[in-house]
Amino acid sequence: MDINKIQHLLKKYQENSCSEDEYLLVDRWLDKNVNEEQTQNDEQSMETNLSDIKRNIDRQIKVKRFIGYRFLRIAAVFLICASIIGFFIFTGNKNAEFRAKVKQIHIESVGGWIKISTPKGLTHEFDLPDGSHVVLNASSKIRYPARFLRLKRPVYLDEGEAYFSVFKDKKKPFTVYTSNCSTTALGTAFNVRSYKNENVVSVALVHGKVRVDDLKVLGNQPKSRFLKPNQQIILHTKSNQVERKVFQNTSAITGWSKGLMAFDNASVEEVVTTIENRFDVTINSNLKNDQWKYTGTFKDENLQEIMETICLTEGVKFKMLSKNSIQIN
Repeated sequence: MDINKIQHLLKKYQENSCSEDEYLLVDRWLDKNVNEEQTQNDEQSMETNLSDIKRNIDRQIKVKRFIGYRFLRIAAVFLICASIIGFFIFTGNKNAEFRAKVKQIHIESVGGWIKISTPKGLTHEFDLPDGSHVVLNASSKIRYPARFLRLKRPVYLDEGEAYFSVFKDKKKPFTVYTSNCSTTALGTAFNVRSYKNENVVSVALVHGKVRVDDLKVLGNQPKSRFLKPNQQIILHTKSNQVERKVFQNTSAITGWSKGLMAFDNASVEEVVTTIENRFDVTINSNLKNDQWKYTGTFKDENLQEIMETICLTEGVKFKMLSKNSIQIN
């Protein structure tokens, strides 16, 4: 029933001019939970909200019977209608915001290749042609063949960060290329991070086994390195030095793919890049000492709370210049 019909029926109800069928319709409406089909998330939220309103109204009817049964029923109808309208206005605004962001995800098919890029503030999940699953972080670019041919499964992470859950196929190695290294797996889950402004490429293995090949070998350094679960290789692109680490806190590596913001001895560059990508902001730094490391995890905190916590911990100050600009010093 649309809003105009609801309003017309309410007016008749208030004027005591409804037919018996219309009175029954309103009464049945008040005595049952809303079952109308909406999108799966909206439906659950609406049913919960309207059920709560109904319970409150029923309590009022029991306590205040002297006010008049029909008057309370009219008030109940108005409350429910107001809630419905408010709910749709709220979710409509949220959905419009989300749709506007989704439009910023750029997906194109060119010459047999699929190219995907994400903006700040938005991640993207998708499956590759072989069934492998990818979560692409914000401000990232990736490309891969529309079909994996021959005996290879190449994926190119041109910028940013991605988490890969690889479909097992021993005959077709799965390889992720960045500008500095390649990571090959048969069937495993691993994270690759390669933001240009950080001057670091990191590969962290969650489970399985991978081989990391340095594409820019200098001197007598080994070209290939193998990782075991909970091991990470960090390549410093400016010096071409390689660091191997063991991590216990998996959330610090892959938490971003589940909505967490987790840091484990993270550099200033990593902290800044992560916050910029999560909240679609730009952080300008005038820090004289930018060698500190930060450890901490955030789940539901907003931008203001996160900035306050990090800056207080590290003894620095920040200022919100605008909605999308922050100054730290």
